[in-house]
Amino acid sequence: MKMETKTRLKRVKRVSYQIIVTMRCITSCKWCLQMLDVLPWDQVDTDITVEDVETAGRLLKEGGYRIKWLRITGGEPVLHPRIIEILDTAKQIWRINGRVHVYTYRKYPWKGLIQHDKHKLLSPGYKERRPFRVSPADLGIEPVYGENSLCPQQSGCGHSFQHFGFSFCVLAGPLGELLGENCYEAFPIRKGRRSICQHCLFSLPTPRRFEIQEEVKSGKIKEPTKTYTEGIQRWLDDPPVPLTFQERLVAEGKR
Repeated sequence: MKMETKTRLKRVKRVSYQIIVTMRCITSCKWCLQMLDVLPWDQVDTDITVEDVETAGRLLKEGGYRIKWLRITGGEPVLHPRIIEILDTAKQIWRINGRVHVYTYRKYPWKGLIQHDKHKLLSPGYKERRPFRVSPADLGIEPVYGENSLCPQQSGCGHSFQHFGFSFCVLAGPLGELLGENCYEAFPIRKGRRSICQHCLFSLPTPRRFEIQEEVKSGKIKEPTKTYTEGIQRWLDDPPVPLTFQERLVAEGKR
């Protein structure tokens, strides 16, 4: 009996996740990790649906996943008109063992959510965001994390789910679109992709990443680097329209 229990536990994949409920935002933070300060996300419908959250929860369960903790983010998550329903649905269906945190801008009027005691409201409260639009590949630096081991973003912020599907980290979707490579899937994915991770500063050890970021702030390294500059311009010239999560399910014959 004990052996059966151990075997069953080994099959459970314990992961952390972040649901990006919308890319709409009320601020324009410099060096936003979703690149909302430079990319016209407002030209695309990015609001997740309650059905998206329900279906994703079912797929995670079928895949043997348990959620260690869940972040609800954006954009500004409380701009989503059905944020309470999304929170309740995730709490009921996503097999969450740990906490659920809503990351929202500190000055936003949290009316309605502040009384919602099932979830904790957090404001990151960054004094200063760090530059990250620097491709290690542009600097001739090989990635250390992301493809075969979790990077700081994957381990600290978790994997990602949003209106366009699952992605292996919270930066993979936007960065993939910037590079012209789809990083959204209809099913949960854990392993990173070298073609994406090699252009992400979080693929480097934290001390090395901080060193590069300080060199950017001092002007020693120009930011954004070539890959980001070309990708941003390509996006502005011809904004991508990613398939939605529901469209991906249909395309793979799962709907």
